[in-house]
Amino acid sequence: MPHPQDVAGWWSRVLLAWVKPLMALGQNKQLDATDVWPLRWELQAKQASLRFESVFETTQSMYAASVACFGRRMVLTGAAFLASMLCNLLGPVVLRKVVSSISAMGTDVDGDDETLVLRGIFVWLGTLFTAQVLQALADNYARFYSEVIAIQLVASVKTLMFRKMLRLNAEARRDKSTGEITNMYTSDSDSILGAAFLVHQVWLIPLQIAIVSYMLYDVLGVAAFAGVGIIVVMLYVNHIISRYMFACQRVYRRSKDVRMKKVTEVFKAVGIVKFNAWEDRFLEQIREARVVEMKDLFRRRLLACLSVVMLWGMPVFISVASFGVYTGVLHRELTPAIVFTSIALFQLIQGPLRQITNILPMLIQSKVALERIAAFLEMSELDADTVVPVDHPSGDKYVVKKVIVAIEKGEFGWDHETSLLKNVSLEVKAGEFLVLHGTVGCGKSSLCSALLGEMVKHDGSVYV
Repeated sequence: MPHPQDVAGWWSRVLLAWVKPLMALGQNKQLDATDVWPLRWELQAKQASLRFESVFETTQSMYAASVACFGRRMVLTGAAFLASMLCNLLGPVVLRKVVSSISAMGTDVDGDDETLVLRGIFVWLGTLFTAQVLQALADNYARFYSEVIAIQLVASVKTLMFRKMLRLNAEARRDKSTGEITNMYTSDSDSILGAAFLVHQVWLIPLQIAIVSYMLYDVLGVAAFAGVGIIVVMLYVNHIISRYMFACQRVYRRSKDVRMKKVTEVFKAVGIVKFNAWEDRFLEQIREARVVEMKDLFRRRLLACLSVVMLWGMPVFISVASFGVYTGVLHRELTPAIVFTSIALFQLIQGPLRQITNILPMLIQSKVALERIAAFLEMSELDADTVVPVDHPSGDKYVVKKVIVAIEKGEFGWDHETSLLKNVSLEVKAGEFLVLHGTVGCGKSSLCSALLGEMVKHDGSVYV
């Protein structure tokens, strides 16, 4: 059964209408696995990682592999994001033109001039409507395909890590624990995924700030910098408050864990508590822990309220600062067009400035994650010649004797300096049942590891 996106027409792809049947079904019933389409062939991890792995093996660079595999689509999604941003910036321009035209109609104008003004207003409104439609289409396209690219990238990286993990030799496994590998496979991969979603914001946000700042200067002159300064100061203060909020959140979590631990212990031993009539004593301990927890919770909620007040009160502070400088310092007259246009532009610049504080730490985390994963991918691997497979020419002598496992004068160790197993010879034929037994630490598991090629072979031969 083909995927609906593969057979959808261009109009359905533009409007994402091919998703509508699944959404309609989800509205009528709870979806299960059989209702969802199978993953597209090119989005499956094995297929998505083929070219990425080949480019990485050639260049040994995650960045080069990413550009080679996803560069063209990233350029197209970047162009779509740029078109969406420019369409969004058209709103204040149209607002200024329309309000200015309406204000001009309030003066003494004849019928012909009024008709021209109305016609101009309708033209600007039609342009704004068209721009908003294009913005919605471009934004949906860019976000959808950016998420697809991000998921393909992370799937390729995880596939590389998984295959590398299977090929690590004993020395590499000793240097890199299972917990560290799991952490890279989860946390570091999530950092890369988050940065891949926001990679275009690295250049879009500075561009939008520059354009909006120029538009504000065109409307308010130097008074615009008062509003921008208020935004920067308030975002910095809010960033400090957020740091204290996170610290209070950690303290609150610890105090909550203490209280939950006491409650859990009481429930587990409720029979003993009842038998010894210790209810009041344990209840008092729980109440003391609850009082500490509520104090930490109140402190965290107080900081959250302060942050919300600053963010929601930001437009008022910006307007007071900007319009105060415009009228009080520059001694210019405020008009409805200037007021409404300035407020709209300040709204457009607040979002990018707020996102900077979130994007920069995420980019730093993703860079560190890529460096950790790249170092992991460079670790030493198992020697392919350690174990002779059945299709190897030197394995013919074992095939003739119907031998399935053999070691001849083997010497093995976990590194190149020390040998743990010496003078090992073993031969197991098809149909034989062999039991390996001995005391703890005598080398049973090490022998199995030697058969799997996970130990360093110093001498001899191994056939499996």
